[in-house]
Parts: sequence; structure tokens; C-alpha cells
Amino acid sequence: MTQNNRRTPKTEKKFDSSAAVINKVVIATISTVTFKLPSHV
Repeated sequence: MTQNNRRTPKTEKKFDSSAAVINKVVIATISTVTFKLPSHV
């Protein structure tokens, strides 16, 4: 809860970019898993 008090534009930007990177990784992982699933079924 302390993080809410420390919201400066710099940390906002850092969080946004890391969130975007995490999103890309998650999407890539999900699409890979979804792509590989039908071959097993």
C-alpha cells in the first residue's frame, strides 16, 4: 500500500514498459501453448 504514495511519472513509465514486456511474454507463451495443444489432442 506504500507504493500508492510514491507515484511519480518516472515510476509510472517504468511500470508501463515492464508491464508491456510482461504482456508480450504472456501473450507469446499463451499463443505457443494454444498452438501446440491441438497436435496433442
